[in-house]
Amino acid sequence: GLDPARGAYLVGGDKAAYLHMLVQFASHHGDDGAHLIKELADGEFDAALGRVHGLRGVAATLGVTGLQDVATSLEAAILQDPSSADIPDLLRTLCDKLEVLNDALAGLPVAPHDDGTPPPTLGRVRALLGQMALLLAADDAAVGDLFSANRHALVAGLGGAALTLER
Repeated sequence: GLDPARGAYLVGGDKAAYLHMLVQFASHHGDDGAHLIKELADGEFDAALGRVHGLRGVAATLGVTGLQDVATSLEAAILQDPSSADIPDLLRTLCDKLEVLNDALAGLPVAPHDDGTPPPTLGRVRALLGQMALLLAADDAAVGDLFSANRHALVAGLGGAALTLER
């Protein structure tokens, strides 16, 4: 579920700002399910607890209630017994909810442009990050050119994190 009234309250009712925050949320937490699967499989319970706790908190703040609820249950299950038989189902539900949210937000504009060009979508920003990851893995200096050519889209989609990435 989604409670846009709760999330919009955070930004004084500014729907565009709320939408931007949802897109930022998906950009920063969209892969949390995959990370949780790996952390739990590797016995990294503290890392998994930190990740699910952060995910729960941001989901609660933005009014992503369905995701908040399952993250709360998953966090409690990990705290109680990291080998609990309930964890795989909770994790699957959390991944499903993240996927639905990511799909819903993927085609939405990330931020408006002042120059009249179409705004980047979350899908475009993710594609750029994927291309950059491949270039970095190959130790290819072309990653700098790719960033420069797409700086506006990356800053619009990632906010301050793009500036850190630029360094």
